[in-house]
Amino acid sequence: MAGSHKFNEIHMKFLDSKERERILPKKDIIEFIDSTYSLNGKVVADVGAGTGYFTFPLAEKVETNGKVIAIDI
Repeated sequence: MAGSHKFNEIHMKFLDSKERERILPKKDIIEFIDSTYSLNGKVVADVGAGTGYFTFPLAEKVETNGKVIAIDI
């Protein structure tokens, strides 16, 4: 397929690393989104979910009456 890209697995360890957490703290990002949109009970899409860096914290915020749909192609 022209223009296709395959993720280089060498970079996978960065996705859940302390360095990524330092640069892009998921707690702060999720809290910002929640304070802006009130995630409780919402259906949220995590597009480009990778290893679930944001997926699991989002699931905690939508609680049992919401849903997180995560996809990574």
